Amino acid sequence: MSRKMSHRITLFSLLFLALVIVQDIGSSQKERKLQIAIVGSVADDPQFNPFVVCSPKQVKLLLLEMADSPLKKEEIESRLSDSKTKFEDLIRLEIIKQEGELYYLNFPLFTENDEAKIMEVAEKYGQFLAESILKNKDQIYELLEEYQPSGIGKDKLAFIAVGCLCLDLGALELLAEKDYIIHEPEKPGGNHYILNAEEVTEFSLKEMYWGCHSESINGTMFMTFGDHDTGTKRYGFPDILSGLGGSLSLLMPELYRDELKTVLGDQVDNLMKKIGEVLHVLKKMPSIFEEVQKSSSIDAEELEHILDLLIKINYVAVKDKVYFLAVPVFSGADRGMLTRIQGIVNQEILNWTEAYYEQIKSDLKDITAVKNNVNYKETFNMLWHYFFGYTNKSLARSGFIYDTYQGSPEQQGYLPAVMIRKF
Repeated sequence: MSRKMSHRITLFSLLFLALVIVQDIGSSQKERKLQIAIVGSVADDPQFNPFVVCSPKQVKLLLLEMADSPLKKEEIESRLSDSKTKFEDLIRLEIIKQEGELYYLNFPLFTENDEAKIMEVAEKYGQFLAESILKNKDQIYELLEEYQPSGIGKDKLAFIAVGCLCLDLGALELLAEKDYIIHEPEKPGGNHYILNAEEVTEFSLKEMYWGCHSESINGTMFMTFGDHDTGTKRYGFPDILSGLGGSLSLLMPELYRDELKTVLGDQVDNLMKKIGEVLHVLKKMPSIFEEVQKSSSIDAEELEHILDLLIKINYVAVKDKVYFLAVPVFSGADRGMLTRIQGIVNQEILNWTEAYYEQIKSDLKDITAVKNNVNYKETFNMLWHYFFGYTNKSLARSGFIYDTYQGSPEQQGYLPAVMIRKF
């Protein structure tokens, strides 16, 4: 492209320049947005629910302002003058804390600048952990040979067994047990949670597999695990049920909403019980329609509809009239295998944490949570998600765990899994 520039200035050029300047001013004043989340459990009492207290727009803007600099009491009260949330609410829930005449944030909040630094550090150290885990690939794959029925790729099994059960769910328990993090600490009102927040950015979260959605229904746990990329839509359970519930709530009049939701909830539980039955049958072995029906309590017409649904959302596949699993379904028979895999991965996580825990804190000394002296064990609980997210990204790109973006277009960014019978 030629970089020659004319020195002739026309009226059009001046108008265009003025328009660009106005647009730049507007973009520089773009309103910041904050995403609030809770990891843990909160009772119904709204006065002790941090999500309720922090949800108003004025509060989010205040918290972002305090991330840049502490404020005095009167300044905070002024910012909240038009908000339902008041200064006393933030103090009661220990969302802010006092040091001298100033008040500081008292929970992990990551600004856009924080997130940029965290992602840079997490990519570096996440790669280290991935390399350590990959040294055990042959041993882990050998253990996965025990999975029955065969037919599901070891990369898919490892995506759940290593990426989700070990690096996500299991690691949080492990790190809490070894006192590197606090998991669901006690909070005001008898609740147990970690309040956290992230400034809304345009950073790509694609391939950072760090999000598990799960729900136990009739003793069977349905889950999806994947990234939080903006383009990811999860067509699996429990996400389908959550979307259904949200849509119905918008459509139903308040007059009978609660009663109808209860009735429909019972129907959904019954459906999920039957889906669990079907998956349990196919977990034992691939089967033709008549064999599935014989081994379940479902009549033929309903079973046909259920199988059609499971095929549509890629839980089940059919070939030559034989139905077989298309996603990992684990049962008690897999417990020993998964326990041994977890032992291998846990050792690598502990080695990694011992080697880098303090160094990571030093590398991130300038992020808001560390500068505000927020309990580092709470902060590292949130940071860990970035680290294992990048670890999974590296493991997927290596081919060790499933690369969801190489699979079906309707199932990218995530993979469903099922744990049968109170696993």
